[in-house]
Amino acid sequence: MDFASKHSGKNDISAEIAALVAFSAMRNKDKIGALLFSDTVKDYIRPGKGLAHSLHIIRDIIASDYKGNNTDINQALDYLMRIQKKRCVVFLISDFIGSIDFKKLNIISKKHDLIGIRIKDILEEKPPEFFYGSFLDSESQEAVAVSMGDNLEYVSKDEQLEKLFNKEIKKRGIDIVNIYTDSDYIKEMRLFFKNRI
Repeated sequence: MDFASKHSGKNDISAEIAALVAFSAMRNKDKIGALLFSDTVKDYIRPGKGLAHSLHIIRDIIASDYKGNNTDINQALDYLMRIQKKRCVVFLISDFIGSIDFKKLNIISKKHDLIGIRIKDILEEKPPEFFYGSFLDSESQEAVAVSMGDNLEYVSKDEQLEKLFNKEIKKRGIDIVNIYTDSDYIKEMRLFFKNRI
Protein backbone atom coordinates (compact mmCIF):
# COMPACT_ATOMS: atom_id res chain seq x y z
CA MET A 1 0.00 0.00 0.00
CA ASP A 2 3.06 2.23 -0.06
CA PHE A 3 2.27 3.90 -3.38
CA ALA A 4 2.28 7.61 -4.13
CA SER A 5 1.85 9.69 -7.24
CA LYS A 6 1.67 12.83 -5.10
CA HIS A 7 3.55 13.91 -1.98
CA SER A 8 1.46 11.73 0.38
CA GLY A 9 1.42 7.98 -0.14
CA LYS A 10 -1.34 5.57 0.78
CA ASN A 11 0.46 4.54 3.98
CA ASP A 12 0.77 8.20 5.01
CA ILE A 13 -2.92 8.87 4.45
CA SER A 14 -3.85 5.63 6.25
CA ALA A 15 -1.82 6.69 9.29
CA GLU A 16 -3.41 10.15 9.30
CA ILE A 17 -6.93 8.69 9.09
CA ALA A 18 -6.13 6.18 11.85
CA ALA A 19 -4.94 9.09 14.01
CA LEU A 20 -8.17 10.94 13.27
CA VAL A 21 -10.20 7.88 14.34
CA ALA A 22 -8.06 7.44 17.49
CA PHE A 23 -8.48 11.04 18.59
CA SER A 24 -12.20 10.94 17.82
CA ALA A 25 -12.56 7.83 20.01
CA MET A 26 -10.55 9.49 22.76
CA ARG A 27 -12.73 12.60 22.60
CA ASN A 28 -15.85 10.44 22.94
CA LYS A 29 -14.23 8.48 25.80
CA ASP A 30 -14.49 5.28 23.75
CA LYS A 31 -12.00 2.44 23.78
CA ILE A 32 -9.82 2.00 20.72
CA GLY A 33 -7.51 -0.80 19.62
CA ALA A 34 -5.55 -1.55 16.48
CA LEU A 35 -4.70 -4.52 14.31
CA LEU A 36 -1.80 -3.81 11.94
CA PHE A 37 -1.18 -6.12 9.01
CA SER A 38 0.54 -6.59 5.67
CA ASP A 39 1.21 -10.17 4.53
CA THR A 40 0.69 -11.26 8.17
CA VAL A 41 -0.67 -9.68 11.32
CA LYS A 42 2.14 -7.36 12.43
CA ASP A 43 0.76 -6.07 15.71
CA TYR A 44 -2.35 -6.12 17.86
CA ILE A 45 -3.00 -3.42 20.44
CA ARG A 46 -5.81 -4.25 22.85
CA PRO A 47 -8.60 -1.68 23.17
CA GLY A 48 -7.99 0.98 25.78
CA LYS A 49 -8.84 4.59 26.59
CA GLY A 50 -7.05 7.87 27.04
CA LEU A 51 -4.44 10.08 25.46
CA ALA A 52 -1.44 7.86 26.26
CA HIS A 53 -3.16 4.82 24.72
CA SER A 54 -4.19 6.76 21.59
CA LEU A 55 -0.65 8.09 21.16
CA HIS A 56 0.72 4.56 21.61
CA ILE A 57 -1.51 3.36 18.75
CA ILE A 58 -0.52 6.26 16.50
CA ARG A 59 3.21 5.74 17.21
CA ASP A 60 2.91 2.03 16.39
CA ILE A 61 1.07 2.77 13.14
CA ILE A 62 3.70 5.29 12.03
CA ALA A 63 6.59 2.98 13.01
CA SER A 64 4.99 -0.15 11.58
CA ASP A 65 6.99 -2.11 9.02
CA TYR A 66 4.59 -2.90 6.18
CA LYS A 67 7.17 -4.89 4.28
CA GLY A 68 6.14 -8.37 3.21
CA ASN A 69 5.48 -10.42 0.11
CA ASN A 70 1.91 -9.26 -0.53
CA THR A 71 -0.76 -7.74 1.64
CA ASP A 72 -3.15 -10.42 2.89
CA ILE A 73 -6.27 -8.81 4.28
CA ASN A 74 -7.80 -12.26 4.88
CA GLN A 75 -5.29 -13.09 7.64
CA ALA A 76 -6.26 -9.87 9.41
CA LEU A 77 -9.96 -10.73 9.05
CA ASP A 78 -9.35 -14.22 10.50
CA TYR A 79 -7.44 -12.75 13.43
CA LEU A 80 -10.14 -10.17 14.08
CA MET A 81 -12.87 -12.85 14.08
CA ARG A 82 -10.88 -14.86 16.65
CA ILE A 83 -10.07 -12.08 19.10
CA GLN A 84 -12.99 -9.63 18.93
CA LYS A 85 -16.00 -11.35 20.46
CA LYS A 86 -17.81 -8.23 21.67
CA ARG A 87 -19.67 -6.05 19.14
CA CYS A 88 -17.68 -2.97 18.17
CA VAL A 89 -17.09 -0.47 15.39
CA VAL A 90 -14.38 -1.75 13.01
CA PHE A 91 -12.58 0.74 10.78
CA LEU A 92 -10.84 -1.33 8.11
CA ILE A 93 -8.30 0.98 6.46
CA SER A 94 -6.79 -0.57 3.34
CA ASP A 95 -6.46 -0.18 -0.40
CA PHE A 96 -8.40 -3.47 -0.72
CA ILE A 97 -6.07 -4.61 -3.49
CA GLY A 98 -5.50 -8.33 -3.73
CA SER A 99 -7.54 -11.39 -2.97
CA ILE A 100 -10.38 -10.62 -0.57
CA ASP A 101 -12.65 -13.21 1.01
CA PHE A 102 -15.92 -11.29 0.88
CA LYS A 103 -17.63 -13.97 3.00
CA LYS A 104 -15.31 -13.07 5.88
CA LEU A 105 -16.05 -9.37 5.39
CA ASN A 106 -19.73 -10.27 5.45
CA ILE A 107 -19.39 -12.20 8.74
CA ILE A 108 -17.57 -9.27 10.34
CA SER A 109 -20.12 -6.75 9.03
CA LYS A 110 -22.98 -8.79 10.52
CA LYS A 111 -21.31 -9.08 13.93
CA HIS A 112 -19.74 -5.61 14.10
CA ASP A 113 -20.34 -2.17 12.63
CA LEU A 114 -17.84 -2.42 9.75
CA ILE A 115 -16.67 0.72 8.00
CA GLY A 116 -14.23 0.23 5.14
CA ILE A 117 -11.91 3.11 4.37
CA ARG A 118 -10.40 2.44 0.97
CA ILE A 119 -7.24 4.38 0.20
CA LYS A 120 -6.71 4.98 -3.52
CA ASP A 121 -4.31 6.82 -5.78
CA ILE A 122 -5.61 8.31 -9.03
CA LEU A 123 -2.52 7.09 -10.90
CA GLU A 124 -3.59 3.49 -10.22
CA GLU A 125 -6.87 4.10 -12.04
CA LYS A 126 -5.67 6.48 -14.74
CA PRO A 127 -2.02 5.87 -15.55
CA PRO A 128 -0.29 8.08 -18.13
CA GLU A 129 -1.12 7.08 -21.68
CA PHE A 130 2.51 6.41 -22.58
CA PHE A 131 4.86 5.53 -19.79
CA TYR A 132 8.05 3.61 -19.23
CA GLY A 133 9.79 3.50 -15.89
CA SER A 134 10.57 1.40 -12.88
CA PHE A 135 8.92 1.16 -9.51
CA LEU A 136 10.18 -0.25 -6.24
CA ASP A 137 7.65 -2.74 -4.89
CA SER A 138 7.45 -1.65 -1.25
CA GLU A 139 6.31 -5.08 -0.12
CA SER A 140 8.82 -7.32 -1.91
CA GLN A 141 11.57 -4.65 -2.25
CA GLU A 142 12.05 -5.62 -5.92
CA ALA A 143 12.41 -3.17 -8.79
CA VAL A 144 9.68 -3.68 -11.37
CA ALA A 145 9.98 -2.31 -14.92
CA VAL A 146 6.73 -0.96 -16.27
CA SER A 147 5.95 -0.16 -19.89
CA MET A 148 2.58 1.26 -20.82
CA GLY A 149 2.76 2.07 -24.48
CA ASP A 150 -0.97 1.49 -24.54
CA ASN A 151 -2.67 1.43 -21.18
CA LEU A 152 -6.15 0.45 -22.42
CA GLU A 153 -5.73 -3.17 -21.30
CA TYR A 154 -4.62 -2.09 -17.81
CA VAL A 155 -7.48 0.41 -17.45
CA SER A 156 -10.00 -2.18 -18.69
CA LYS A 157 -8.80 -4.77 -16.17
CA ASP A 158 -8.83 -2.20 -13.36
CA GLU A 159 -12.40 -1.20 -14.25
CA GLN A 160 -13.50 -4.86 -14.18
CA LEU A 161 -11.92 -5.39 -10.75
CA GLU A 162 -13.54 -2.17 -9.50
CA LYS A 163 -16.98 -3.29 -10.71
CA LEU A 164 -16.55 -6.70 -9.06
CA PHE A 165 -15.41 -5.13 -5.78
CA ASN A 166 -18.33 -2.67 -5.73
CA LYS A 167 -20.82 -5.43 -6.58
CA GLU A 168 -19.58 -7.66 -3.74
CA ILE A 169 -19.57 -4.79 -1.23
CA LYS A 170 -23.04 -3.58 -2.23
CA LYS A 171 -24.47 -7.12 -2.14
CA ARG A 172 -23.33 -7.44 1.48
CA GLY A 173 -24.38 -3.94 2.54
CA ILE A 174 -20.88 -2.96 3.67
CA ASP A 175 -20.16 0.75 3.99
CA ILE A 176 -17.05 1.86 2.10
CA VAL A 177 -15.66 5.35 1.71
CA ASN A 178 -13.07 5.91 -1.02
CA ILE A 179 -10.31 8.31 -0.05
CA TYR A 180 -7.84 9.45 -2.70
CA THR A 181 -4.33 10.42 -1.67
CA ASP A 182 -4.77 13.88 -3.21
CA SER A 183 -8.20 14.56 -1.68
CA ASP A 184 -9.30 16.39 1.46
CA TYR A 185 -9.92 13.23 3.50
CA ILE A 186 -11.39 15.13 6.47
CA LYS A 187 -14.07 16.59 4.19
CA GLU A 188 -14.66 13.15 2.59
CA MET A 189 -14.98 11.44 6.00
CA ARG A 190 -17.31 14.14 7.31
CA LEU A 191 -19.56 13.78 4.24
CA PHE A 192 -19.51 9.98 4.53
CA PHE A 193 -20.62 10.01 8.17
CA LYS A 194 -23.23 12.71 7.52
CA ASN A 195 -24.79 10.53 4.79
CA ARG A 196 -24.49 7.40 6.94
CA ILE A 197 -26.66 8.76 9.77
